[in-house]
Amino acid sequence: MDLIRSRFIIHGDVQRVGYRDVVQKLAIKNGITGEVRNLEDLDVLIIAEGTKEAITHFSNLINIQDFPINVESIEIREEPYTGEFRTFNIIRGDMGEEMAERMDTAIQHLSLIGKYSKTAANNSKTLIEMMQTSLQKQDQMLEKQDMMIDKQDQMLGKQDDLISLQHETVDEIKGLRKDSKSYLEKEFSEIHKRLHSIENALNDAGIKIQ
Repeated sequence: MDLIRSRFIIHGDVQRVGYRDVVQKLAIKNGITGEVRNLEDLDVLIIAEGTKEAITHFSNLINIQDFPINVESIEIREEPYTGEFRTFNIIRGDMGEEMAERMDTAIQHLSLIGKYSKTAANNSKTLIEMMQTSLQKQDQMLEKQDMMIDKQDQMLGKQDDLISLQHETVDEIKGLRKDSKSYLEKEFSEIHKRLHSIENALNDAGIKIQ
């Protein structure tokens, strides 16, 4: 198994942002031994031992640009493998320095949480506005439906009036036909009586009608 050792100098925003803790987790996860420590010029030093494949993969993972960590550049130097490390450790400074770094890291994370909370609040506001707009459109659609129903009711009312008028017209026609029949029957009866009187008068005068 081809084991190698690499020394990394990390430049950028990598101190007091929790970078060393992330590096330790990545190293242990990938079976790498070594150490990580802060340097006085605000850079970070990483010494890593492991397989060539693991070290190559590790060198890509530690190139982090994820707020509050921002790696700007990495210097890499190969060194002879020693096998001196049993695990991967964080070399910490004095208590005051470590407390200050943890406080700074906490403030950075709180700032990030506040940023995300503000974004979430803005998204919620936008969602509420979209829901209100949707409800307004639904109300408008319901109003149009009500107007259409009113128009249909008006049309049905006109149809009822028309049917009622047709019924009245039919009744009037029936009544007119009945009145006409009675009138004609009365007239024919009167004509028949007159003809009968004329016939009797002619008979009395000795004129017979064949």
